[in-house]
Amino acid sequence: MKNTAKNKEEKTSQLKTIEELAEGLKLPPWKLAGAKAAYKWGEGKEMTEKEFLEKVQSWCKGSIKGVKG
Repeated sequence: MKNTAKNKEEKTSQLKTIEELAEGLKLPPWKLAGAKAAYKWGEGKEMTEKEFLEKVQSWCKGSIKGVKG
């Protein structure tokens, strides 16, 4: 159980808002806006950098009709 608590604590400490992540990664505003719309993210949504990059890259590779999956 100690490992689970430690992993959860580490993940929580790595969480940042999507706005902070976009700024730190110098993501163009239109990409953030597109990902927010596609995934229905509200302002201040928190996630890890890895999750954020995976979602943004998935959206960029997605169909013009919408994100699959």
